[in-house]
Amino acid sequence: MTEDMCKSPPMSVDSVRADSEQWEAEGRATEARMDLHQEDIAGTAIIHETDMGNALRLVRLFGENLRYCPGLGWLIWAGTHWRPDATGEVDQYAKQTVRNIHKEAAAAEDDAYRLRVSKWAQQSESGPRLREMERLARSDPRIVVTADKLDTHPMLLATPSGTVDLTTG
Repeated sequence: MTEDMCKSPPMSVDSVRADSEQWEAEGRATEARMDLHQEDIAGTAIIHETDMGNALRLVRLFGENLRYCPGLGWLIWAGTHWRPDATGEVDQYAKQTVRNIHKEAAAAEDDAYRLRVSKWAQQSESGPRLREMERLARSDPRIVVTADKLDTHPMLLATPSGTVDLTTG
């Protein structure tokens, strides 16, 4: 024990209980978020006709080829490395996502659902809806990445024909 620890007043049972209850509540909230995230990964989460639903559709359809790095922007998988999206590919992925919503509506058996989803697909074609889909997808844990995670092996060099280990040649 340090001298500072010895000088600290003892914690009351009530403060320990309050901390414990807060930790349990935070733990339950985290578990609930993780359950929703796991449902989404498994493809069992319900997708609504909302901007958030569109972001989820974008991630489900194209997430394995997309990353978002704060400070760098959107990155696209080039087969051997992540490259900046200099040509608006994410915009094209967002548009394709909306085209898929139209297909989702056309395939629906229920008339009311088909009409609702078709209307949402048309609304989703607007610039604000497309931008919001991309903005919300940026924070999806399967998409967002920090710059320090991008080049974790400084002695590996990605080339068009494969990866070269600079330590062995």
